[in-house]
Amino acid sequence: DGSTFPALLSADEVEHDGTSRLFALFFHDLTDARKITAMKIDKAKAETLLLNMLPQDIALRLKADQGTIADHYPNCAILFADIVGF
Repeated sequence: DGSTFPALLSADEVEHDGTSRLFALFFHDLTDARKITAMKIDKAKAETLLLNMLPQDIALRLKADQGTIADHYPNCAILFADIVGF
């Protein structure tokens, strides 16, 4: 169909009976290796983003998949503000 994909082709001489030379050709499809590398890069980006948004201990708890994270504080005040020019 004319499609292409990344591959590595290598050749190596292999030991034989001593009267002739044999070569082995090795073909490696690199498609999966590139996908795995891309997934690792995406995971690192997501990790960085998570640590930029949340405290490290909370991020670690989320990654451990503990379900809902809800700490109890008897007295708490939350202020959401958008300070212009700050």
